[in-house]
Amino acid sequence: MKSITARRSALKKRRKEVHDQLRRLRVERTRDPDSPGPESVDRAFEASTHAVLERLENSALAELGRIEHAISHIERGRGNSCECCRKTIDQKRLQAVVHATQCRACARAFRGVLDTQPLDAAPMPPTRDGLDCRHSPVHPILSVVPPATRDHAGVDAPLPL
Repeated sequence: MKSITARRSALKKRRKEVHDQLRRLRVERTRDPDSPGPESVDRAFEASTHAVLERLENSALAELGRIEHAISHIERGRGNSCECCRKTIDQKRLQAVVHATQCRACARAFRGVLDTQPLDAAPMPPTRDGLDCRHSPVHPILSVVPPATRDHAGVDAPLPL
């Protein structure tokens, strides 16, 4: 991504792709899984397919929300700056995650792991250097407690020091 204009164009292109994907998923999902079929096995397969399509639709809706948020971030004049610490988001991150609105460090602190980190790697603890959101349990933009700070019952737990 060399410019904010190119990033906005890429986001709008991806938004159109996700809208098209949602349209196809909804058409496919509207087929009735309980319609009479030759075998009960076919009906079971259709029901499981319906569940998978529903999950895919939910995933596409979540991505669409992230894209809309990134477009809004750009239109508010914040361009390629992190919505948390206000530092410039690395170009490699923007190329890999076009809808990113946080730098890698803030995204890692908010989610508990890097979105590009291998699943088997241990997450690094948040650092307390600089004036950024990595030291705060509540995300300043979204005003929510990140999942890493919740206990198993979903109750807010204190952050480890």
